[in-house]
Amino acid sequence: MDYDRKDYELPTPPYLSYRKQIDDLIMNGTLLCLEGRVLSSEHMANSSINSFEITLLHDTKYGYESLIVLMLNFTFSLRKYLIDNENENITFNEEANSSLRIQSYLNKDVFIKNPIGQTGVPIVLLIYAEQFYYNISINGGDIIHYKNGLPPWAANYVMVIFLNKWK
Repeated sequence: MDYDRKDYELPTPPYLSYRKQIDDLIMNGTLLCLEGRVLSSEHMANSSINSFEITLLHDTKYGYESLIVLMLNFTFSLRKYLIDNENENITFNEEANSSLRIQSYLNKDVFIKNPIGQTGVPIVLLIYAEQFYYNISINGGDIIHYKNGLPPWAANYVMVIFLNKWK
């Protein structure tokens, strides 16, 4: 009996995922206020997690494809370093820059430098909705203006996902 066997490598699922329904439909004003703490670089290196996503979704029913109202993907570049024991010199070898990717339905993705900047720090994220733009404040820094593709009231779920390096 002959047969062809093919083994496919399955993608690694997200490490952790949290999902919460938004009860109020908001046209203008504070859409989301989130407080948390970014994992330390040591924890990220040990668990293979180097990014997290905060997504506002328009979801009609669980299990069906959702529309992305707004997605923020924070990626952190973990520094690899080499220590020369004789001279006690430390050489840093960066893999890539940390970045923030912002996307939504019908809009182009925007990539900017990660405003959090480092790992192991508290984060306060505020998303304020206006008629045509989202104003995003991270740790009280400069406001990021992002044109909305869907109206803010379309967001009925918020999801936070911690992703591994291979996504």
